[in-house]
Amino acid sequence: WSLLLMVGTVALLSEVVYLLGRLWAARLGVPSAILPDAHWRFVLPNALIAAGDFTTAVEIAGEVVDLQGTNPAGFDARGRALVGAGRADEGLEDLRKAVELAPQEFEYQLAYGIGLEKAAKVDEAALTLRSALKLKPDEPRALMHLGIVRRAQFEVKEGVGYLMQAVRID
Repeated sequence: WSLLLMVGTVALLSEVVYLLGRLWAARLGVPSAILPDAHWRFVLPNALIAAGDFTTAVEIAGEVVDLQGTNPAGFDARGRALVGAGRADEGLEDLRKAVELAPQEFEYQLAYGIGLEKAAKVDEAALTLRSALKLKPDEPRALMHLGIVRRAQFEVKEGVGYLMQAVRID
């Protein structure tokens, strides 16, 4: 078993090192056309969003959309990056497209709801977050954001209830 564990760890570490190399290449402005395969074009935008590099994430996720215009992952990543970069209207278009392409995907519903929340479109955000919760009723992130939105809609007691439920689950 220890040999299998060691082989698995080495494989995981090589993936991490490779991804870090690609991230640095993206940050240094190395043309993304040299990225070896489409897999990394899906992974990189999410890693860049997590790192706060929204501009590069928008660019690389845009390439995913250009290459595979019916794949919701590209629209989702570009939408989240655009919202993070302060370009909420553009981002919401992409997030809405991801939901249209994969309406049963919880993460896309959640991202769209959070984008609407950040754009202060609280009525739409509440509807979208409730749709997400139909897919995963006890998901703390969705409950937390719905709580924030309901408080913004002056439904303080209901909002606090959702926040408390999120805390109990998490």
